[in-house]
Order: sequence, then structure tokens, then C-alpha cells
Amino acid sequence: MLVGDAGAEPPAWLPYVLGWLIIGVMGSAILLGLRHAARRWRVAVAGWTVGYALVYAALVRAAGAAASADPGPLVGGFPTPTAWLLYGMGLFPWILMGLLVRATAPERGPEAEARFAALLAARGPETHVER
Repeated sequence: MLVGDAGAEPPAWLPYVLGWLIIGVMGSAILLGLRHAARRWRVAVAGWTVGYALVYAALVRAAGAAASADPGPLVGGFPTPTAWLLYGMGLFPWILMGLLVRATAPERGPEAEARFAALLAARGPETHVER
């Protein structure tokens, strides 16, 4: 048996707030995973999260304008809300993947190269492969 008003609609602002929460949780989780990375990569991912939130805000605003009146001009052959979704929200995950691949790549400076050469020398000649 249902209790309450079964025909009640959720508030109109609820999907937008859930979108903001999802972006915030996603950015926070990524930053937690990068807590041992260099500060510049954490700043880059934080900037990515803010940029993603701004693109989401533009998408929400364009969708609201299109729903209330004229859908506006075509951008890249699509209505404005669809263009924000494809060209804005669709490209940001690829930018994030590039940032994360670079942020988690091992840094190989001269010290690391010398340490690696010492490890190879310590293992002996039987582990060295001539090319």
C-alpha cells in the first residue's frame, strides 16, 4: 500500500542539483586518488572539475531557455542545448583522461635513471639482453 501522494512530481530543480552533486563527487574522488601526485596535477584536475561544472551550468541554462521559448541558433548543426552536451560535456572526459594518464605516469629524472642502471648492474650480466 502506498502512503502519501502517489502522483506527486519531484521538484523541477532536483535533477540539476543531482547533476552538481555528481560532478562534485566525481571531482573529489579523482582528487583523493591523486593525493600523492604532484600539486600541479591536483590543481589541473580541480580546474577541470570547475570547468566541467561551468559547462554543465551552460547546458542547464541553454536547456531552460530552449524549453521556455525559442530554441535559439544552431551551433554546429545542433540546437544550443545539444551542442553544449556534445561539444562541451562530451569532450571533457577525454581531457580528463589525458590529464590522468599524464599525472599518474612515472617521473623519470636523472636520479631515477641512475637508480635503475644501478639496479640492473646489481642483478648481474645474465639479466641483461643485448639487442
